[in-house]
Amino acid sequence: MRSVVCLMVAFAIAGDPVMTAGDIIVGRTSDFQDNTFQGWSGGFGRRVFDQEQNRYLQLSANGFNGTGGKLGTRNESEDWTGDYVAAGVRAIGARIRNPMQDTVLEMRVTLMTDFLTTRWTSTEAVTVPADDRWHHVVFSLLEEDMTQVGFDFDNEIDPAVFAESLAAIERLHIRHQAGEPSGGQRGTVLVGTLHIDDVTALAEVPEPTWMAWGGLVLLALRRTRRMLPSVSLASVGACDTVFMHGKVNDGPSTARQP
Repeated sequence: MRSVVCLMVAFAIAGDPVMTAGDIIVGRTSDFQDNTFQGWSGGFGRRVFDQEQNRYLQLSANGFNGTGGKLGTRNESEDWTGDYVAAGVRAIGARIRNPMQDTVLEMRVTLMTDFLTTRWTSTEAVTVPADDRWHHVVFSLLEEDMTQVGFDFDNEIDPAVFAESLAAIERLHIRHQAGEPSGGQRGTVLVGTLHIDDVTALAEVPEPTWMAWGGLVLLALRRTRRMLPSVSLASVGACDTVFMHGKVNDGPSTARQP
């Protein structure tokens, strides 16, 4: 929506918002520019890469059963947990790059509570093509876009109230999980790598067209930052395509390559 783009541009012009450690808030961003993992863990290997003055998180999977065999990352720090309802967080945005040559990523967000036993995941996966380009993805956290899943191999579910779960999140998980939504240990096992950057808590689920054009504005501002050090970004970068709810919206053709 128009207001989301305005918020993104405001972050870019005004500089990084003042954010201290604590419960989730709108605008919370993990951009890895401090060369740390910023609370994100998981996968077989992880590394913060620095490429042309832009840092991002690289994740890898080894293809064996267990957490190391699946592509994904989780955060249990107080920056990304707490009451999403009170904070007004209704979506998670991120930039994701798929450097693999023959595997399309099916990305989902999973929210966990009740000692990680109650889990909600994206009903539709957001597909990221194997084109080695950065794409901006948006994961809706609206109830109609989430499915409750089990936490063990049997995928058994103890029915929960979505709003109550969203008010007490204990872990945020972003992962590749192909097929129908599932939880527990049923992630997709593969050998591969993904890159992720600018994970951002959003107040609205933006319309794809506005996100694409807003990305162009942010691209110009990122380039301006090289000449104006005072300009900084706390939101997502530009992209050639915006992916939402498993669908693709073809936006402006300019893509930010780090």
